[in-house]
Amino acid sequence: MSIFLYGGTFNPIHNGHIYPVLDAAKHFNATKVIYVPCHIPPHKQIPNVGAETRYDMTNLALKNPELKQQFQGEIEVSRYEIDNPKTSYSYDTICHFKKLYNNEKLYFVMGLDSFLNFHTWKNWQGILHEIDLIVVKRPSYKLATDNDEATSGASIEPMISDSIGQSVFLFDSVAVDISSTEIRNLMATNSSKLNQHIPKAVIDYIQTHQLYR
Repeated sequence: MSIFLYGGTFNPIHNGHIYPVLDAAKHFNATKVIYVPCHIPPHKQIPNVGAETRYDMTNLALKNPELKQQFQGEIEVSRYEIDNPKTSYSYDTICHFKKLYNNEKLYFVMGLDSFLNFHTWKNWQGILHEIDLIVVKRPSYKLATDNDEATSGASIEPMISDSIGQSVFLFDSVAVDISSTEIRNLMATNSSKLNQHIPKAVIDYIQTHQLYR
């Protein structure tokens, strides 16, 4: 049994959080994907939409029965960080789930945009020691170790670069070029393009609760 852990603020969750991750889970033969909505992000401002609301939207998005066509395993949304009043550090979350699933193989999933800044994370060396990473490539981002320079301008620590192919695995997934910031901008203008990027159940929830106005 192998388990994917995938964290984020999910403010709001969108297709870029869903299909590339499930595509990677299928490729690496994972049996479960655990989404971990963040309560207090260490690298971003505290979201103006509350943790419980973001947790609810994540649940709604992942209950879509059509996702079974993408990934046959179990999909779970964890309350671990939501119920923790402290800053949500990935190292702490990883240690928690390693204790919880001490007989299983765990992977920590992140997008390439996050990986380019991984050297700024708290105890990133400890994360590399504790768990293997699956890095899902994203449009408009490249590694500095590729032929082109990283478009974000971020540098890669030698220890991180040396781990690629050993404990860090890059994955070319289905391309979904959208961010939560762009989604919020579309929400503010009530754009018809939303249906292309976000599950309908989440759109309905946002409109019902008048979020991102």
